[in-house]
Amino acid sequence: MNKNIALVFAGLATGIVCMTLWRPARAGTKANYEVIVNTTTRHAEGSVGSARNSSDGVQYLYCSIQIGFNFPNSYQIACGARDSVGHTVSCTHTSGGNELYIDALFAAASSVSGDSYVSFDADTAGDCRNLYVENGSPEAPKAPPP
Repeated sequence: MNKNIALVFAGLATGIVCMTLWRPARAGTKANYEVIVNTTTRHAEGSVGSARNSSDGVQYLYCSIQIGFNFPNSYQIACGARDSVGHTVSCTHTSGGNELYIDALFAAASSVSGDSYVSFDADTAGDCRNLYVENGSPEAPKAPPP
């Protein structure tokens, strides 16, 4: 009998410890990265979902890949952005030259989705440079139209 009482008290003690250590569940980190455009440095960044979900109706952010008739045996990558006040920056890059760079640029551009954070730079000729794409849970997902 004493053994059973000891087990009951051990169970109660464990329950009390667990209850005092209990923390409410929290959702994961969420971020809202509206589009930022610097026309001087020709840099743009932001979240595709945040641009889509913005209340201003002005922002956009994209990267696209064109393969086909206009680019036989090659492809063209294009990225563009507009911030909430209407500043824009865009760039393009056609395959050819440094194939390792082109393959990496192609892979980055093709990974852009409605849940992506995108950052890119354009050089003075409008060529895409330093394309960065992040796909993760903090980025705002693209919401359906109202």
